[in-house]
Amino acid sequence: MPKLKMEPGDLANIKELEEAEYEAGARYTGEVPASGTMLNFRVTKIWWTYTDNGDPMLKVLSVAEDNPGNLEEYDGLPCWDNMALTTSAKFKWDPFLDHFGLTIRDVKGKTMVESEDDNIGAPITDIARFKPGSDAAMFVGIVSKERYNGKWQGHIAEWLDADTPLEDDEDEEPEEKPARRAKATTTRRRATGRRQAEPEPEDEDEPEDEEEEAEEEKPSRRRRAPAKAKTAPTRRGQRRRAAADEDDDDEPPF
Repeated sequence: MPKLKMEPGDLANIKELEEAEYEAGARYTGEVPASGTMLNFRVTKIWWTYTDNGDPMLKVLSVAEDNPGNLEEYDGLPCWDNMALTTSAKFKWDPFLDHFGLTIRDVKGKTMVESEDDNIGAPITDIARFKPGSDAAMFVGIVSKERYNGKWQGHIAEWLDADTPLEDDEDEEPEEKPARRAKATTTRRRATGRRQAEPEPEDEDEPEDEEEEAEEEKPSRRRRAPAKAKTAPTRRGQRRRAAADEDDDDEPPF
């Protein structure tokens, strides 16, 4: 086999490459918990970027950590939330800002970013007094489970104080569920209408199956992004939007 012939300038900085350091990140391979699950999270990163329609947007990444008992298996779960800064999407960004004591005026006048954009947008270092990745960025989040492009992904449905008690008990939970199932089985034939209307635990996955079918019927909105990404960027946060969409299948389209 012939040896590869490089151009004179290729890999000229070999020593710099050898000594360079990087932060290794592990991709989460666990399950996405059911909607309504409460977990400890930290807002690790925020980007200033734009929607496909050109509206300014905050892209927020929250990662689960330090969860107790049975919830520990979800540590490392990433939740991506795209917050278009529009009036129609205020239900997304206002609870986030309000929880951390921020306002939309802080975003406009007190947002600091890194000197260069990455493949997602302009990384935000702080908004007023709030810094992503700090201890002040810890919170308890209620997970919303959604399906996109054949994968389950988690989002933050509610932002709660970091000291909010989590609804999980490692000792009692395995005992309560069989008890409820057994009771429902033995009383089904003589139960009143009220007893029969009570949902059983094993039926909790059915709404998700229906949601999966509904989501599969929807056309993918992600495929429209490359046409807009070809235009030359004129604002911070727009650079390499197409590359970001191709590289990260875990992010929501809106």
